[in-house]
Parts: sequence; C-alpha cells; structure tokens
Amino acid sequence: MQPGIYKGMSNRDYHAGPGLSKSGMDRLAISPEHYQSYLKEEREATKALRVGSALHKLALEPDTFSAEFAVAPDVDRRTKDGKAEYAAFEIKSAGKTILSADEYADAIAMADSIRRRKLSYSAISAPGDAEISLFWKDASLGTLCKCRPDYLRKDNYIIDLKTTEDARPEHFARSAESYRYYVQAAFYMQGVEAVTGETVRDFIFVAVEKKPPYAVSVCFADEEMIQAGNEEVRRCLTLYEECRLTGTWPGLDEMPIRLSRPRWAV
Repeated sequence: MQPGIYKGMSNRDYHAGPGLSKSGMDRLAISPEHYQSYLKEEREATKALRVGSALHKLALEPDTFSAEFAVAPDVDRRTKDGKAEYAAFEIKSAGKTILSADEYADAIAMADSIRRRKLSYSAISAPGDAEISLFWKDASLGTLCKCRPDYLRKDNYIIDLKTTEDARPEHFARSAESYRYYVQAAFYMQGVEAVTGETVRDFIFVAVEKKPPYAVSVCFADEEMIQAGNEEVRRCLTLYEECRLTGTWPGLDEMPIRLSRPRWAV
C-alpha cells in the first residue's frame, strides 16, 4: 500500500488493508500477543458498531446512506408470508448493512440532534471529506500506519463523532481516557500532517448521547491530551517494530504479583 489519501475506499477494504491502526495499537498496548490475536479476529457487526456507522453516514453523508444501509421490515418471520418478505428483503439488500427499525430510529435521532444544534452542525458543515483513508510511513521508524478520520475539513480541522452515555464534558472525559481517544487524536493528527504536509489546527470531538434527549457536546483535544497521545503512539510504534524485527509477540507478564483492592473500591 502506497502512502497517500484514498477517497472512496470502503470501510471493509480499509480494515483489511495493511498498516498499524489506532485499534491495533489499543490491542498492542495490552500485549503484543493480543495484537496478533486481533489481526485474526472476525469483525463482528455489533449493534453499537451498526448504529455508530449509520450515525456517521446520516450526519456526514446522508445522500449515500441508502447505498450502504438497509432498514429491515417489521414482519413476523415465524409466518410463511413474513419469511418470504424478509428473504426478498435480504436479496434486495445484499452487501448492505442491515439495521433494525429501532437501530435506524436511534441513528436518525442522534444525527438530527447533531445537525440541529448550531455548534455541532458548524463543526461538520464546513467543506471537507468524510470517511477517507490515509496511509503513511512513520518518519523515524518507517512503520506503515493508517487512519480513517470521520471528517477532514478543508481548513485542517479533524472532526470525530462519538456516541456516549453522557455528553457532559467532564463525563465524556472519562470515556476519552478509557477508550484512549487521546491516542486517536494524536495519531490521526500525525497521519494527516504526514500525508498532506499541512498542520492540523485542532482535533474536535462531537459527542452525542445514545438515548433521549440525544444531548451533544463539542470538545477540543487540548495540548496535554495530544502530548500524552504522541508519547503513547511512539511507545506503541517502538514496541511494534521490536516485535516485528525479532519475530516474537509476548503476552502478559507471567511473574506473579500481590493483588490489592483498587483505590476506588477502598
């Protein structure tokens, strides 16, 4: 895979392609053995992934939604007529992601919530490209890396849509830490700058709640977050190259340790 920007690449082809991604680094951070297992995993289309993907399409590229998604009919598949109708639907929707009526309703509600609020709508309505795939080689280690920003604006802002249980910034910050969004922000900024040669102005999270009222917050990754992300990216890339060169992918440390109750429990 040659470094560059690939527009129109499907999500499936992106994930199947070479290169170290943020998701891969998350598994590598647990252990190199976990990363090797990750490479062999089948990507299960869970409800969260289906709804999240539908949200991205409805919020950023609504005109192409029907080309990739189909909403299942509300039929009783225990009956002969219901089975026949659903079978016909599956044939017609071959190759598309199938959403239940409830999943579609949630995705529509979240997308509408983002688009009707002035600040979040302004974040995604500026000229730019949605769901493009970037591949680049790390300047110091030569590692092939890849990322797929939700929305890369022409004015060099990266927009990332996140679903969350609680969109209040102080609560979303906990999710950002748990899911290592700081690593994603730094890694994506590195990728965009490596491929375009231009400085990214900011990485912006648009967080929308999964349930009514589908509240939305807009948060910028601050300098401390980006610095921490850059350090973790460097650690993961170095570990990856060490494992690749030696051909060994160790698991968790097998030395026994004394287990204590966590601080929060005490």
